Amino acid sequence: MTSAVLIDTDPGIDDAVALGLAARLPALAIVGVTTCHGNTDVGRATRNAREVARRVGLDAAITSGASAPLRRAAHPARETHGDEGLGYWIPDEAPRAERDRAAEAIAEATLANHGLTLVCLGPLTNIARALGEFDHVA
Repeated sequence: MTSAVLIDTDPGIDDAVALGLAARLPALAIVGVTTCHGNTDVGRATRNAREVARRVGLDAAITSGASAPLRRAAHPARETHGDEGLGYWIPDEAPRAERDRAAEAIAEATLANHGLTLVCLGPLTNIARALGEFDHVA
């Protein structure tokens, strides 16, 4: 039996490895991936998540999310994860700006997948904002 999971992540090096490993676990059914600021900016995080998904054959929606924390400035960990978020490796694709839809995607996945497990690998900004989405559900 598989468990439905949604992974909320800020792919720097560590989260890229975790996402790749999770994609290969037969016990997990990854129903979505949402990205957030953190180890790198959200544009690079989203691009990095898509690159990892492509390389490991993960077929799940990847949705861009929060570009900054709710109450302070963002502080990417470039000293650890490099300018692009994946150490010294430079992806072929440039990051691009996308609409922030992570909170909606998390709320929708939660409603569509009874018993969904949220796997939170980065800042919890998207999760906090998703909780607000449930105020609209009656």
